[in-house]
Formats: sequence, C-alpha cells, structure tokens
Amino acid sequence: MKLNKKTERLIKRRAAEFKKLYETPNPEVDKIISELRAEATKRPQNMSKEEEIAYVDSLVPLTGIDEENVLLALHAREVSDAKVITKVNRNAFHNLIDKLDLGSVIYPKYITAEAIVAYVRAKQASMDSSNVETIYHMFDSRAEAIEFNVSASSRVTDVPLKDLNTKDNLLIACINRYGKIIIPGGMDCIQAGDTVVIVTTHTGFQNIEDILR
Repeated sequence: MKLNKKTERLIKRRAAEFKKLYETPNPEVDKIISELRAEATKRPQNMSKEEEIAYVDSLVPLTGIDEENVLLALHAREVSDAKVITKVNRNAFHNLIDKLDLGSVIYPKYITAEAIVAYVRAKQASMDSSNVETIYHMFDSRAEAIEFNVSASSRVTDVPLKDLNTKDNLLIACINRYGKIIIPGGMDCIQAGDTVVIVTTHTGFQNIEDILR
C-alpha cells in the first residue's frame, strides 16, 4: 500500500509528535493518548478512502517507523473491524503501548530472543540426553509449550492421565501418535514413541517425567 505525499507528510508530523510523547515524561500522558485517539478519528478520513483501510479484513503496518505503525493501527481500529497486528521495534515503552488499542502487538526483539533461547535450550537438551524437541514461549514468556519425544517407557507411560500426579498449572495439550493428533482426556495414556505437547507456567523441564510432582 503506497501513501500519497499529503498523507505521508501528515503521518510523519503526527509521528514526530508521538515520538515526543515517547521521549518526554509527562504525568498527563493519558490525556495525550486520548487526544491521539480522537485525532485518529478526525484526521485521516481521506486516507481511509484512498487506502481502503475501512474495508480491509486485516492490517499489518510495516513502515519501519514505530510511530507511523502505531498511528496507522489506531486509525484502523477506529474506522474498521479489521484484525490489526502492530509491529513495534522499541520495547522500552511497552507500558505506554499497552494503554493503546492496537490489537495484537509484536516485538521483533522478543521473537528473536525467543528463537535464540529455544535453540540454546534444545541444544542443551540434546547434550543432556533429554527428550525436549521444541520449546515455545507464550504470553510474554509467562508460559511455555514444550514438545517432548517419549522415546522409552517411563513413569508417565501406559497410565491413564487422570491417575498421573502432575504438577499444578500444567496442561497436557495433545499427543501425536505416529501422525495422529489426540486431544487427550482422562482415560488416554502416553505411550512410548509418542510426541507430547505440554503447556505450563513452570520452566526448566528437561524430561517428560518433570511433569510429575
């Protein structure tokens, strides 16, 4: 989507104002945010016609400038029901960003860090002869989804899940048995050869038996 020069100048001017908001501590920040939201409803009506933002199903601003991404997302949230995903490169102001109605917000630095941590933990797991296949961090790293390869019989295999004494804040999300995905119930069992996905707020799991108390 290419912006015309008038729209581009308008967005850059508002981006500069938003940048000033970033850099200047201000006890009236909530008031300024409200003004930005109000401005987003009044200012870019011509832009929404030109770029058809009001009619899109989804919008992902990727201008490379955080302030422009934020303003485009605010406008889209005001004039449409589109699913909005906002990319923000700087994470120092996430508390401020959280106050804005931006839809889903992604931070490339977090995604990169997550990929590095997952790779390091997977390498460490393989060196320690554990059975961790993949680790995903979710909800700002407050939870982990861990994929275990159950290569041999253990205390968790061939026992109905309802009889396993598992830790709190832990969910056995699914079992992959030779390509068949099982959403487990209480009578299902983990078997040797399965791949099991665990979702938990605990950290440091290295083996499937770590789910037990």
